[in-house]
Amino acid sequence: MKNFKTFADNLKILRESHSLSMSELAELLFIRTSAGVNQFEAGRSNPSMETAMTIATMFGVSLEWLVGLAKEPYTEASIAASNIAKAERTQRVDPNNDISSVIVYLSNEFNLQPQIVVTKPSLELQGNYIFLMNATILNDLEHLQREAGSPLQQLYSVLRNPRPKRLDKRKIERYKLFLMAHCGYIDKPVFTIPDNE
Repeated sequence: MKNFKTFADNLKILRESHSLSMSELAELLFIRTSAGVNQFEAGRSNPSMETAMTIATMFGVSLEWLVGLAKEPYTEASIAASNIAKAERTQRVDPNNDISSVIVYLSNEFNLQPQIVVTKPSLELQGNYIFLMNATILNDLEHLQREAGSPLQQLYSVLRNPRPKRLDKRKIERYKLFLMAHCGYIDKPVFTIPDNE
């Protein structure tokens, strides 16, 4: 990496701009504790290339920006790479293509009907959608896959529970934002990465 301090700074900017705690980011990255994220952000530990790429594709940002080689966080190439990674992750956690039924169920629960979107979303808005899908349905299904039973049935059970153990207020808010973005209700980025100059 060009500059480990730049990576540390950009990781912190990315985490904070997406309203994530260190423990939430650790969960998304399948890191055992928030101490690992803290080590990255403090520059005391450097991630593997695989971890750095996972971070970039999870948020839709370019690896070049993350490590300090580019000024713009979102590029056409970073969005394309993140969409490919998202599709591969979706296939891995949902080989029967049942996620759409979860989205329909949740859309009905939140009373959201799909809107027609006539303009192409900005790169930043596309990055927001990638993050929201990765941080909600795909992350929960991947965690649930490690437990017994059908991940989708477990997710339905979690979502239907009036006091779900896995869902705190912040995660429920991210689910709502994901559904709003998915249904076309969001036309401006919710999470904005500030310039770090």
